[in-house]
Amino acid sequence: MKYEEIYSRSYMKKYDPSFYDDKQFAYDTMREWLHEIVAFPYVRKIFASIVLDDVLEELTFELINSVDEKSDNDFIIKLFTDGFVICWMRPKVDTAINLATVIGGKDEKKILSNYQANIDRLNSLEIKLKKYIRDYGYVNGTYGTE
Repeated sequence: MKYEEIYSRSYMKKYDPSFYDDKQFAYDTMREWLHEIVAFPYVRKIFASIVLDDVLEELTFELINSVDEKSDNDFIIKLFTDGFVICWMRPKVDTAINLATVIGGKDEKKILSNYQANIDRLNSLEIKLKKYIRDYGYVNGTYGTE
């Protein structure tokens, strides 16, 4: 699977047109996110094998509980694009808390209020990603087939 397939499906998951102002920067960042997501233990354990070829910009994988090529590809694309949202959001949340300490005063309270909501949203996205992985493995695993 080409990285571009994943990148193009991620555009609608996060609305930030400025992120794509410099296409090379956006692609370099998303390539790093691919590696970060694969390193996540819940993600890595679903693969029998996975290779990220940054030169050819190609992802080669084999799932432990494979369904069929189309379903597997759709699952992987959703997994990575959901992971992209988490990777994209994390530094934005961190920037907000750092900005709050610089500003101070009542504006700081507003930012800190939003900060907690954003942290909760980020945690919720991470939990949803874990549940998505769990549910896919449960439904397509060996449960009930023996």
